[in-house]
Amino acid sequence: MTKRKIIALLMTIVLLFTMISVPVNAANYNFADINGHWSAVYVRYVCNTKEIMTGTSSTLFSPNADITRADFIMALGKMAGVDINSKYIRDLVMPFTDVGNIPAAPYIKWANAQGIAGGTSPTTFAPNSPLKRQDTAVFIYRYCDAYGLVNRLKTTGNSNFPDLSSASAYARPAIVAMAKGLVFSGSGGNFNPNAYMKRGEAASAFYNYYINYKSWEANPTVRNVNIKVGTTKSYDENHDSKDAISIYIANMSKPFKNRWNIAFNPTAYDNLYGLPEYACTRWNGLCEFNTCGANCSNNGVSANHHKNMYRTFFHLLDNMTLGNNAFRVVASASEYCYRRDDGSHGRSAVGMSADRLALSEAKIHKPIETVRIMQHEISHLYGPDDGVCSKGFLCIMSGGFDQNSTYDLPNIWCEGCSYSFNRTRY
Repeated sequence: MTKRKIIALLMTIVLLFTMISVPVNAANYNFADINGHWSAVYVRYVCNTKEIMTGTSSTLFSPNADITRADFIMALGKMAGVDINSKYIRDLVMPFTDVGNIPAAPYIKWANAQGIAGGTSPTTFAPNSPLKRQDTAVFIYRYCDAYGLVNRLKTTGNSNFPDLSSASAYARPAIVAMAKGLVFSGSGGNFNPNAYMKRGEAASAFYNYYINYKSWEANPTVRNVNIKVGTTKSYDENHDSKDAISIYIANMSKPFKNRWNIAFNPTAYDNLYGLPEYACTRWNGLCEFNTCGANCSNNGVSANHHKNMYRTFFHLLDNMTLGNNAFRVVASASEYCYRRDDGSHGRSAVGMSADRLALSEAKIHKPIETVRIMQHEISHLYGPDDGVCSKGFLCIMSGGFDQNSTYDLPNIWCEGCSYSFNRTRY
């Protein structure tokens, strides 16, 4: 494959991320009414570990109470990772007059816009009304359908419910899919489609979805992945401590461990001096370091300019050995530029990845952004690409989480990117 094809097919240049701040609050609910209840482990998981449900008070969860339409949709939206502060969600119009300024409101807008949950009429949602079991199955199934996840549902669960015929016709396919997909189960052999879903049952369904489809719990065996780490001359000039790269790598690794159970093991830290970080080269890297002559420029007209990310990247591909490592991660502090496919000049390129190599900008005064760029570029090596992020979702591939100081969030990948992430690639 030619270097031009590598650029066209594999390489991604990431411009400076949009800064989004996401508050993180660790929950520690201790509900008195779940001790000894069959749903206790599920309630603690969705409330404390995943924080998608809360209690009916600070001390009660009410596991035997009916879950409301609003509470179920809010939990579903939180599980999906909907960013209620995104422009997409803010711009959605609330069609239901009976939904006021409640916590579930933005999630209801999202579910309605995505065809997941409509109203009880064109203008009402009945947020405080209980929800039948058949409709909870329908809502989760529609969520899977809206984000192209239906064909990833498992098919090993039991769906032979004698009372399936009593379910509404529109709900039967969803009940079967959710039961086969190990999200829902019946009681006493039946599904009880017209019974109202209890809050404890809802916690169990969300737990099952997480375990089977979203979290590293679905991947109980850790994947130890050896990586080779390099720093450039500009990086060392920008950083006072040699330990900084180890800290970056450790923080970069946290969501990969928490979400995918992937443990990155750096086997070597190389000083990569001799890179053409500051040399004048052609934009496509076809000339040698210093043969561009008097035409060397850093404008949008000349094809010959310095601080060329393409040339640096190709030099690394050619000269940085892989050894027994899965891929290479290189940190640089150079103000890289590049030439776009249309011939225009691009500035502030901060990352590039392809062919088992991730090149990332690393600045001592931007530690959070540095970690996010590394996470973004390494994610490319596992499959996710730019431009496929689900609307209304924060995602590391679209610039979300850039200013979040908590590095170990497991849900930095949106649904679309999660399902293109291949944890077994390395």
